[in-house]
Amino acid sequence: MARGEFGEDLLGSGNIMESTDSTVELVKDFVCGMKIDKRTAKFKSEYEGETYYFCSLSCKKTFDENPEKVHLVS
Repeated sequence: MARGEFGEDLLGSGNIMESTDSTVELVKDFVCGMKIDKRTAKFKSEYEGETYYFCSLSCKKTFDENPEKVHLVS
């Protein structure tokens, strides 16, 4: 169990970290199809006024190289 400087349980109950905000906003990565939380997505691109979110830098680069193709296929 992870303990803080004063012995507090850093992981909450069990091994699952607790969050005060349980809202998850899942969106689709249009390159690989993975569902990701747009609030925590590290990679995103703008295209035609829309924001697209990606699970990895590789997916973002694929989209950025040819957004028309990826957008039409997905």
